Amino acid sequence: MVSETDRTLDRVLALKVSEETTGQDVQNMTEAVRRAVMQWDRIRVLVQVHGFRNMDPEGLLEKVGFFAAHAGEIERMALVCRRVWIKAWIKAGGWATPNEVRVFDVSEEKDAWQWIRQS
Repeated sequence: MVSETDRTLDRVLALKVSEETTGQDVQNMTEAVRRAVMQWDRIRVLVQVHGFRNMDPEGLLEKVGFFAAHAGEIERMALVCRRVWIKAWIKAGGWATPNEVRVFDVSEEKDAWQWIRQS
């Protein structure tokens, strides 16, 4: 399930991704990113990742791979998740992107919001 929240202050778009994310959900997220980029040119994205216990990195990329098309417009991205493998994979460079990406534990969501909004 993916839900676009109405947290668009400070050019921040918040999205939720899980292993149940459907193709329609991905299309909805893609459209939300497109609209945000049209409105602000450069955006920041906070992605709340739920689940993905048995999914490999390619499966996660399939769900959020559309970000690559907008990598130049996304100046900062925060991923909030529980999965140690996702955190390690991102830190090891598994998500090659020219923008700033930082991973936060679910218990650090407040810190993620603070980081994504700071100058």
